[in-house]
Amino acid sequence: SMRCLYLRNFSTVLPETEGGELLQPHDISIDKDGDLWVVGHEGYRHNAVVRYSSDGHPKEKIDLPVTSNRHGIAVKDDIVVVTWAGRSHGDVFLYHRNGSLVRRLGQQEGIFAPLFVTVDNEGMILVSDFRRKCIFVYDMAGQFRFKFGGSGESQLEWPKGICVD
Repeated sequence: SMRCLYLRNFSTVLPETEGGELLQPHDISIDKDGDLWVVGHEGYRHNAVVRYSSDGHPKEKIDLPVTSNRHGIAVKDDIVVVTWAGRSHGDVFLYHRNGSLVRRLGQQEGIFAPLFVTVDNEGMILVSDFRRKCIFVYDMAGQFRFKFGGSGESQLEWPKGICVD
C-alpha cells in the first residue's frame, strides 16, 4: 500500500495455459481501475503483457514481438505503452487495452535501447534510452516533442527506470 503495508503476493501465471506457465516480470504498471499490468517473458521465445486483477487473477494477455532484452510498461487510460529493444534499434508500442496496436514510435528519432517508460498526467510519454543516454518525449498522438540528456558533464549516463509525480 502507499503506507508501506504488505498486502499480498501472487504468481504471474499466464492466462489460458494448461500447465500454469509463469511470466517472468520485467516491469509493472497499475491502471486507473487498480488492475496490474505486467510485461515480461515466458521462456526465450514468448514476450507478453498480462493484465491481472488487484487480487492476482489473470484477465487478458497481449503478445509482443520477441526480444531477449527487457521491456518497460506504462498504462494511461485505455492505452498500454510498451518498450522494445532489439539488437540494432528500439521501438515504443502503443496498444489499446484490448491488445490492438495503435501506433509504433521511435524509429525516426533513433531510439536504440528503450528500457523503461512512464506517462505523466498530461499524457506525455517519457522513454529512457539506455544506449543513447537520453529521455525521449512524445505526446499520446505519437508526435515526438523533444529529448534531453546525452553524454557529457551534467548529462544522463545510462538512464534506466523513470517515473513522474
